[in-house]
Amino acid sequence: MDCRELFALLSQYLDAELKPEACSEIERHLKDCAPCVAFLNTLRKTAELCRQYRPAEAPRPLRQEAREQLRAAYQAACLSRKSKVQGSKSKV
Repeated sequence: MDCRELFALLSQYLDAELKPEACSEIERHLKDCAPCVAFLNTLRKTAELCRQYRPAEAPRPLRQEAREQLRAAYQAACLSRKSKVQGSKSKV
């Protein structure tokens, strides 16, 4: 097992969703790979922090005016991007 294969399975490994053979293979890899051990520890810590997170208060819904302003800004950004893409195509 190489590091990429291990990375793809780490979440399932931490959640005890893998067969014992796959767990054994991961553990063999971890014995000799410090970067993967560090990544595993970071993933464990991240999962723990996510489980502990409790938002203090749910945000209030946006006012209609704020939603309209956001929508207009998004549409303007899309139009600007579209014109830049079209302009760069005509230069090619």
